[in-house]
Amino acid sequence: MKSLLRNLFLATLVILAINTACHAEDNSKKKIVDLTHVLTSSQPDFQLGEESFHYTALKTLAKDGYAIGSFCTAEHYGTHIDAPSHFAQGQPSIDEISADKFILPCVVIDVRKEVESNPDYCLTVDKIKAFERGGKIPKGSAVLLCTGWSDKWTDVKAYRNADDKGVMHFPGFSDEAADYLVSTREVAALGIDTLSIDYGASHDYPVHSHALAKGIFMIENLDNLSQLPARNATLYCGPLKIKGGTGSPARIICVLPEGVNWKKRIFQMGMNVLF
Repeated sequence: MKSLLRNLFLATLVILAINTACHAEDNSKKKIVDLTHVLTSSQPDFQLGEESFHYTALKTLAKDGYAIGSFCTAEHYGTHIDAPSHFAQGQPSIDEISADKFILPCVVIDVRKEVESNPDYCLTVDKIKAFERGGKIPKGSAVLLCTGWSDKWTDVKAYRNADDKGVMHFPGFSDEAADYLVSTREVAALGIDTLSIDYGASHDYPVHSHALAKGIFMIENLDNLSQLPARNATLYCGPLKIKGGTGSPARIICVLPEGVNWKKRIFQMGMNVLF
């Protein structure tokens, strides 16, 4: 009798599992986060006063029956990629970087608390090692620094944060931290949600000089980094393939880890119980 009840119970559980699997929402769909600011002529620029971006409507639907426009932009404007040739002689220009290098795993180091009390904060090796208690940073990955600075994007003055002498104050990577990541962890890219990988008050840009000389690329003016997990996401970078370019505005998106596929999970649970 007990055996019969047990079998009935198991059979009922399997039926419920299969029924739930057929109707449950599939949460395995990948979530995509856009890390790119929209290009406009009124956004923050490293060199204030330069007209780094301009868009002109050449034809309109109302007048011409079709729409077309032209744009002129600086290479290092908006959300953009710095090619190694930006600071390093003999290193690849933006068109010479292999396309397969623009799809890579990424990790996100969150330093928003440190930046709250110090806008000149620079990522330290100790902070990286503390982050790595949760797992070693993978070789060939992109390390993105979430400073929270992108929240200031719509306020040019606050984003540049220049003092009375014109010196900007915003966070970045320290030279030591960048060297640790590039030389010891062999990462492929560094990224940040500020105007520069080097902190704002830098005059000689050591991170650019040293890291780009080792063949990595950099991504600046990222957005929405707070929406990313610390690990296990994939970065997709789409710069323009400019002949000899030292950089390019780029569409940067991140694909987050897949969620749990409950249809598959519940079905497997039912099969495991039955057999």
